Amino acid sequence: MRLEQRDSYVRRFQSRVREVEGRADGTWVALDASAFYPTSGGQLHDTGRLGGASVVDVALRGGTVWHRLEGPAPGPGEEVEGALDWDRRYRHMQRHSAQHLLSQAFVRVSARSRRGA
Repeated sequence: MRLEQRDSYVRRFQSRVREVEGRADGTWVALDASAFYPTSGGQLHDTGRLGGASVVDVALRGGTVWHRLEGPAPGPGEEVEGALDWDRRYRHMQRHSAQHLLSQAFVRVSARSRRGA
């Protein structure tokens, strides 16, 4: 479940570990529910903490949000607390919204100049 899609202001959450994968680039963990935003659409992923480990990357694979951890990884079935780096998330939210506003302004100015106004 993508908690950040229901409430983009969630800062902390509880979840259960579904799966743990050891890969060449580190340990990845999938949860029952996550508020961490994965890299998508040009917007960078969230960072923060998951249990006692740092979340350093977040990716969406096959509809599942995966968290790459540095530090002790929790095991499958374990309940963990997630905590987002709120300052980073909020800056990304502001920049994302500002980019939409700026893009719309460019579209309108361009359309006006094509009409000769």
